[in-house]
Amino acid sequence: MKLVNPESLPDAQKEILREYSRFFPQGAVCVNVGLGEASWDIRPLVLINGKVHVVRVSTRIDEAQARTIASDFEGFSVLVGGSQRAQVMDGAGRFMVIRPYFAETLHDQLTRGSITNPHDLETIASELIELVLTLRHRHLTHGHLSPSNIALVDHKIIVLDPFFGALHDVRDAYLAPESVRGSMPEPSSDLFSLGRLISALIGDALTPQQAAIVAQLTLPSPRQRPVIEEVASAFGVEIPWASPATPPVQHSQSVRSGVGKVVRGGGSINPTPPTPKAPPVEEASKSVATSASRRSIWLVAAAALILGILLVRVQLPALFNSAARYIPGMTPQHSVEYETAWASHERSKMLVVARAAIINREPAAVNAITADILGGSNPEGVLSRLLRVALDESWRGELSDSDVRAAVIVALVQLFPEGLKELPPLQTLNPAVILAIASETQPRNANAELQSISLDVVSSLPEPFGPLFSKLKELGVTSLGSPQGIGLAAIATGDARPQAFEGLLTPMGNDKPAEFNFKTRGLINLVLPIVANNPAAAKELLAAIRDQGSELASLAGWFEIEDLASWSKVPAVEKIKLVLGTFPQQEFDPSKYADLLTYPVPAIRDQAAAKLKKGLLPAGSADKLLVTLASNVNGLTREQTISLVAALRTDSKMQVPFIAQWFALKPDPDTVVLILLARSNTDSSDIFNLEAARYLRRAEWKAPVELLKLLAVHPEPLARVLAYGKLDPSDPVQREILKKRLSVEKEEGCVKALMAKLSMGEPEAAK
Repeated sequence: MKLVNPESLPDAQKEILREYSRFFPQGAVCVNVGLGEASWDIRPLVLINGKVHVVRVSTRIDEAQARTIASDFEGFSVLVGGSQRAQVMDGAGRFMVIRPYFAETLHDQLTRGSITNPHDLETIASELIELVLTLRHRHLTHGHLSPSNIALVDHKIIVLDPFFGALHDVRDAYLAPESVRGSMPEPSSDLFSLGRLISALIGDALTPQQAAIVAQLTLPSPRQRPVIEEVASAFGVEIPWASPATPPVQHSQSVRSGVGKVVRGGGSINPTPPTPKAPPVEEASKSVATSASRRSIWLVAAAALILGILLVRVQLPALFNSAARYIPGMTPQHSVEYETAWASHERSKMLVVARAAIINREPAAVNAITADILGGSNPEGVLSRLLRVALDESWRGELSDSDVRAAVIVALVQLFPEGLKELPPLQTLNPAVILAIASETQPRNANAELQSISLDVVSSLPEPFGPLFSKLKELGVTSLGSPQGIGLAAIATGDARPQAFEGLLTPMGNDKPAEFNFKTRGLINLVLPIVANNPAAAKELLAAIRDQGSELASLAGWFEIEDLASWSKVPAVEKIKLVLGTFPQQEFDPSKYADLLTYPVPAIRDQAAAKLKKGLLPAGSADKLLVTLASNVNGLTREQTISLVAALRTDSKMQVPFIAQWFALKPDPDTVVLILLARSNTDSSDIFNLEAARYLRRAEWKAPVELLKLLAVHPEPLARVLAYGKLDPSDPVQREILKKRLSVEKEEGCVKALMAKLSMGEPEAAK
């Protein structure tokens, strides 16, 4: 698989990537793209909760097949620890698989020669046989078991991308012939692939018996292949569901019967036991009569027991199903009727399934509901997101039946409100289920039971959830049912609704302004990593900051007052960083840096000035100018500041109209004086300094003597004349400045101005 940058894709493939991104989980961001051999085979690599996942999308197939395959992935998810999932993308018969990205497969390791130890190869083969046994037991078919679809993680086999090879016209020696011809994979297809895998791993080390089995596995006709139990027996792999009463076959000699295992027999093969003698006729008659009597008693007892069970089943279904959970095979785990009724999404039929799941506690009804919703369905009137959070793969295996049923009860509260009577106390539930319930609660309308639950309860959850709530507690929040706790529960589980962020930033008690601002910053920093890759969530967070009333609100609103620098096109997360006083790593255009010279946070102004110094303004003239523009003495508007930087960045030969236009904006004269002084290291040909001096001749402005003294030595003659005109010759200090300038001034017009000014301040006797 070739990895490429998303931006380097051709337009057609970019369009495909955009289509796929509509179905990515919330918070997922594409960081790279893998390309398969076919043009349609685009595999985005996305970052989800800090881990890289690969996305695979099928070609268009029969919609019913797509839904069947997507539902089968629940079984594969359990098989590999809940690390991959699938969903039907649209009504065109495609499904999307999202699974962890593995940079290296078994194919890569074998090709590179990193696995050469015979024992390791035999162990892998043995585990592959166990895998196919498990698939058979779970009624699952992979369809394309091959080294490229297997990863080894901590010496454990992880199977990747079921069905893809069989459905997408792949030519592979590991693919069964019937799959190559386009047939849907069957269990026998996995047997063919298994034979190829065993042969590739340990072909030379196979015993004659094992070699014969492998040869049968790779026969072209599925009917000619042996069952998986025969394969397991030949390789000494234990069959988990085999009857313990069945005696093992003993061999008359040592046989290499397992991958890396040797079983030694004891000699003869189960000698025939002696035939027992027949009892006398009279004893036999008594024995028959006694046996018949005992059978009658047992039949009556069995009938009574069955009748009792049926009565309990009909009259007390909840009691029956609760007890039957502990008796293997007593209650069905799946029901086609329930699955069909629920999948119809017709309210009346769904209510039947809901009642069966909640009131009668039927596992088949619960499974029909959960399988449909975990498969990506969002029926009207059902809190599907709550159920998906509660049954997330991170903790699914830790939930009890009561936890799952409680999640179903709350998820169906709008459809079946009377089910709430069956809800156990929240404190008795798994923390993950409590978190899911909190995530769907209104932040300002939590019930007393949720408010009584401490953050410590959910702090025990795995990352990133537990640590988030621990940090929330450090900020002074104690209850999960608080607006902040509920808001964080929603945000952490991927809900970007405005109420979640409003709840999170709700003021705590009677905090003083300084403490309120400190906690607000802490809350924003808490969720910023969560929303960093979710533009919609970051936008809601920025809006909540703007509306919640702290000093940060004005900083957030600053970007919306004027949009001269096109801040509306900047991701919200970058603006949030600026609000917090952190300069983003993202590169901005010069107009945005110029605009930030007026931002209310001094540290941001200074860093914007530093960015403009680096090649964005002519060398030598920028330093003092930017210090002036980034300081509190800058009296220019945002528009004037942006326009000034743009004018000065223009080539000197083209500056005249831009600078003239800037002075037409009527900038603050006192600031123009400071800018003129800041540009005192330019020569007398500088067009801006000339226009600034002309502008100041017509404007009202004041400057202290210290600034006039500096202006009197400016390289622009007209600027010096301005200084001479402002200095007061009747003041001895200022008169001395004029005299010193007269002794060095070379410009004829400036000399005349000096002499005229000095004569104005002479005493009458001197005249």
